[in-house]
Parts: sequence; C-alpha cells; structure tokens
Amino acid sequence: MAVCLNINTQEEIVKVTAGFIALLCLFLSLFFAPWFLKLLILALPLAMDKLNGFKKVTD
Repeated sequence: MAVCLNINTQEEIVKVTAGFIALLCLFLSLFFAPWFLKLLILALPLAMDKLNGFKKVTD
C-alpha cells in the first residue's frame, strides 16, 4: 500500500510540475510575442463571439 501511494504521489508531483512549466512557457511566449500577434489573439475570440451571436439572431 505504501509503495502504491509513493508511486502515485510522485506521478502527481510530475503532473503538477509539468502543468506549471507549461503555463510559465505560455505566459512567457505571450509576453515576448509581437504586438500584432497579441492583438490577434485577443481579437479572435471576440470576433468569433460576434459571428456566433449574429448567426443566432438570423436563425
């Protein structure tokens, strides 16, 4: 039982660490991205939301 808990704990620590590193890399890549790419990333969900809202109104 203790061996199983030890293995599961180590796997969870690896998963949490990998998730933290992935988020850190995401934020760093957004920080160093050019301005037009940042604006595109922000504008794309807004444009998609407006298009989906327009479809619902016309249907």
